[in-house]
Amino acid sequence: DGEEPTPAGDAAVATDVGSPSPSPGADAGTGNDASTTARDGCPPPGDGVCDGGSTWRGRCYWTVPNTRETDAVAACAQGGGYLVTTTCQDEWRFVRNLVSVEDAFVGARLAGETWTWRTGEPFAFDAWSSGHPLATTDGGFPCANIDKSSLRLENDVACHATRTLVCERGDLASR
Repeated sequence: DGEEPTPAGDAAVATDVGSPSPSPGADAGTGNDASTTARDGCPPPGDGVCDGGSTWRGRCYWTVPNTRETDAVAACAQGGGYLVTTTCQDEWRFVRNLVSVEDAFVGARLAGETWTWRTGEPFAFDAWSSGHPLATTDGGFPCANIDKSSLRLENDVACHATRTLVCERGDLASR
C-alpha cells in the first residue's frame, strides 16, 4: 500500500535513514536527532560499539545468512545479541534497509494468539504486509520475516526454512 506503518497510538516520524554501512562506534542515519524521543517507542541514544555490523542509536545490528529462525537464539547469541526487535518507525526503517535485497527473519513470534518479541519487549509497533499476519490455519507460521519484495513483515515462510537473520545487541532495559 506504500504507507509507512506507525507505532500504535503515535504519530509518524517524518525522517528516514539512508542505507546502513558498518561503522564501529558511530550512529548511521538520522536516528539520533532530537525529533526522535523515548516517547515514540525508540530506544534512547546509547554509546555502544559495533564491531563489524551497523550502528543505530548506539545499538549494534548485523545479519547472519542462511540460518533457520529456529536456530536464531544460538546464532545471534554468538555475537552477544538476540534476534532483532523493532519498537519504532525509525528503527524499522533502519532494519529493513539492512535487508532490502533478501528475506530475513526478525524476533517476532506467535505465542498463543498474540504476536510478541522474543525479548519480551512490547509488540506495540509492527509493519505487517496487507493480509498478514496469516492465521496458522491459513498457511501462516509462528515466526515473522521481512519480505524483500514488500519490505514488510510476513509470516508465510516456515520457521525451519533458511533465510538471513537480523541480530541486534543492546541493553533491553534501555527501551
